[in-house]
Amino acid sequence: GDWSSDVCSSDLPPACSDGQDNDGDLLVDFPDDPGCTDPNDDDETDEADLSITKEGPAEVALDGTVTYTITVTNNGPLTATNVLVRDLPSSLLTFLPAQSDPICQLNGVFVDCDIPSLGSGQSQQITVAFSAPDSNLFCSQQLFNLAKVSSDETDPVVTDNFSDTVL
Repeated sequence: GDWSSDVCSSDLPPACSDGQDNDGDLLVDFPDDPGCTDPNDDDETDEADLSITKEGPAEVALDGTVTYTITVTNNGPLTATNVLVRDLPSSLLTFLPAQSDPICQLNGVFVDCDIPSLGSGQSQQITVAFSAPDSNLFCSQQLFNLAKVSSDETDPVVTDNFSDTVL
């Protein structure tokens, strides 16, 4: 006959006291793994639900400046670490670092803004500015600008990690 064994979940120790790295973050069990709230917690996952919104003007004058306000929010439950806001502006815009938040730097075609940590329930606003040189633009031309947010923690809701605006 067939040999089988059923292991009831009640026979297994909780994930936060089983001596294993269940979420792959190289940290094992409570109190070392920040995903564990206590030894009886059965989920080691380090979660920080980040969201991002981006606001800017409806239009920009030729040879003018366009300024976007990006708001990053951590809906928890954990603090988000090494938060990266990556902005992809239209190739027709030129990044203005002196008029942008000092945490933001040009990185190839992206503008990257680094937030070391963002606590649960906290938000941070970031300003990024660009010039719209008249030699690059035509009247009524749409400009697309996309931003996304990520961190070292698992994000349980990724659909709110992107924000775009159209000029």
